Amino acid sequence: MGIPMFLRPHKVEHRALTGMGGGGPVYGPADTVRVRYERKTGSVVGKDGRTRTYSGLLFWPASPAPGLDDTVTYRGETHTVVAVDELVMIDGTVYHHEVKVT
Repeated sequence: MGIPMFLRPHKVEHRALTGMGGGGPVYGPADTVRVRYERKTGSVVGKDGRTRTYSGLLFWPASPAPGLDDTVTYRGETHTVVAVDELVMIDGTVYHHEVKVT
């Protein structure tokens, strides 16, 4: 099930973080994902205890979820994923993810 397509009018380019190289982060190939993007600001505390500020919220399809520190490009601006919240239905199936980006 999940969020209907008409409620996900925006397209983003997602690149998963695959590791660290000598020049910094290394990302995999880009894939296009339909989401709903909202400009929203706030802060989240990560598992490492660091507080990170976000400037956008993406309503992401149920599967697959992006990982922390992956990149998302929307309208030419590249953002970094700082938090991923999973919204689950009463039967335990994932409805969608709320992804916070820098």
